Amino acid sequence: MASRKGKVESGTDGSDFSHRERIASHYSESVKLKSRLSKVIYGHLALVAVAALHIFMAYGSVMPLWPWWEVAWLSTALPCLWAITGLPKNKSTPVSVLAWWNVVIGLGACGLGIYSSLAVRDWILASACTVVSFLHLYEATLSKGLTNSWRTRR
Repeated sequence: MASRKGKVESGTDGSDFSHRERIASHYSESVKLKSRLSKVIYGHLALVAVAALHIFMAYGSVMPLWPWWEVAWLSTALPCLWAITGLPKNKSTPVSVLAWWNVVIGLGACGLGIYSSLAVRDWILASACTVVSFLHLYEATLSKGLTNSWRTRR
């Protein structure tokens, strides 16, 4: 066992331990990406809550009046919740599903939202959908980087 005040081996100045003090890069990258991804997911869930409140306030409880692209975008909360539960255990399946769901459903719904809002010249909604599109891309990029860092190194 090492001792701070014990005998020092002769022929060393104590600086030969630096090779043992490094953490493998994929572990530190995993910690960094997990932290960032969880923050982005919580921001995403907050936006989903705001959007759901907006839809309910604007259209009431009559579901057929709701724009279907907004309802499709609200479904992006499901893989977010699944990925949040999978992050502590390093489960790659929920994080991969989050990435693909964001690209296919999230960006598709945002694209339709931008198109429909520009058709009626609603610039605020178009800019909001653009910002959310960048959120989806960032979330998918973090998810892909995280699953790559979890792969076994050989």
